[in-house]
Amino acid sequence: MQRSVYGAVLSAQRAVLAAMKPGVAWPDMLELAHRHILEGLDMQELAYRHILEGLAGAGLLAGGSLDDYMAADLGALFMPHGLGHFLGLDTHDVGGYPPGGPARPARPGFSRLRTARLLAAGMVITVEPGCYFNPALLLPALEVALRADTHR
Repeated sequence: MQRSVYGAVLSAQRAVLAAMKPGVAWPDMLELAHRHILEGLDMQELAYRHILEGLAGAGLLAGGSLDDYMAADLGALFMPHGLGHFLGLDTHDVGGYPPGGPARPARPGFSRLRTARLLAAGMVITVEPGCYFNPALLLPALEVALRADTHR
């Protein structure tokens, strides 16, 4: 299991690094990272074993495709932080949302991005995807899914 999670996160990081270039929108890089993390994991089985031990038959991500999971912003449940941050005079440098620039996205997960700017030559930005199994995020999502399933 740990190898699968590590591989998915590493795949996400490599995909983002390969796609980064001047003119690319940083929010698009977060979506790319989410897609790689969701593709690289059997999320249902992983979540059963590590988070929801007693609910193995519940079908955490059952009944959908990767596109369905992406449309539902499930990546934000497993990666509840931004993709990275600017480096400069401070470790977490400022300047992500300058006046007149793009607004902070409202979409789940994307609202935590440190910038929505287009990447430009000379920018120094970290690429830090992750995959976390946080019961405070996953259990409420599972409860909603279980309620929806019982009302079908």
